[in-house]
Amino acid sequence: MVWATWRQHRGEAIAVTVVGLVLAAAVVITGVQMHSAYDAQGVGGCLVVTQPASCEGVVGAYQQQFQLYIGMYQWLNLLPLALGIFVGAPLVAREVERATHLLVWTQGVTRTRWIVTKVALLGAAAVMAGTAYTLLLTWWRQPLDMIAGSGLAPDAFDLEGVVPLGYFLAALSMGIAAGTLLRRTVPAMGVAIAGFLALRFGTIAVLRPHFMAPLSASASIGAAPPPSSRGAWILEDTLRDPAGNAFNGRFAFDQLCASSSGSKNGLDTCLQQHGIVESLTYQPADRFWPFQLIELGLFLGVSVALIALSVWWVRRRIS
Repeated sequence: MVWATWRQHRGEAIAVTVVGLVLAAAVVITGVQMHSAYDAQGVGGCLVVTQPASCEGVVGAYQQQFQLYIGMYQWLNLLPLALGIFVGAPLVAREVERATHLLVWTQGVTRTRWIVTKVALLGAAAVMAGTAYTLLLTWWRQPLDMIAGSGLAPDAFDLEGVVPLGYFLAALSMGIAAGTLLRRTVPAMGVAIAGFLALRFGTIAVLRPHFMAPLSASASIGAAPPPSSRGAWILEDTLRDPAGNAFNGRFAFDQLCASSSGSKNGLDTCLQQHGIVESLTYQPADRFWPFQLIELGLFLGVSVALIALSVWWVRRRIS
């Protein structure tokens, strides 16, 4: 079964490997540039609370220099989905479409052994790919995480730590389950895309902000933010009046501070005099690993459930 599985899927395996190596080469080349510039420009020395005069504009210039790379980096979030579409969805569906599964089952291979062997081999490959992918991207983002103070914000969190392993396995299992239930490769690809994106975006927007109760803090206008918000994932940043009501809108500013000088200092002074404060709701940076483990557990749970459904369906419903 192992050899047969390899022969059936060697085309996808070779294609995925080639694409992975090309992307890895691009990540290494750009990562070396970013690490070298970080050291050469002295960015690390400008991340202290009391910065020397020479640090003015250094961090911003560094981020601007690599803005294109940072934007392109986010597209790597689609790699797990690509695995689910092009490897997971055809795993069972293509064999059922071609009826090749019937030949295997007449050769003394049970349904359970057939599906479990396939899933185990591809699952192991997904774990290895996900591990390499995560280690490489975590290294790539090190300078940016040093600037941000942590990797808890979604643009970093989704590509670091251990959660990418969960994404790879969930995407693969979603593709397998869709192909098993629908028995058609192309529709299964569509369902896998919709299902995985819904799970990812739903987790980011609805579940992750509440994995643990967020913290809140208020500070006077122009004052330094609380130390615990350094590197935090900011969920809400709002100006509030003394009664705790949200204070925003150009009309409110014009009514309250129409006589201010128009400068930032003048506006800050006016807002301070009226008791306006900046209110933050955030997840602190030290929750990075608890959040990683919670989300990994969520995606592993989804993966196990989908694989169990696929195995049951093959044993009971496919003929």
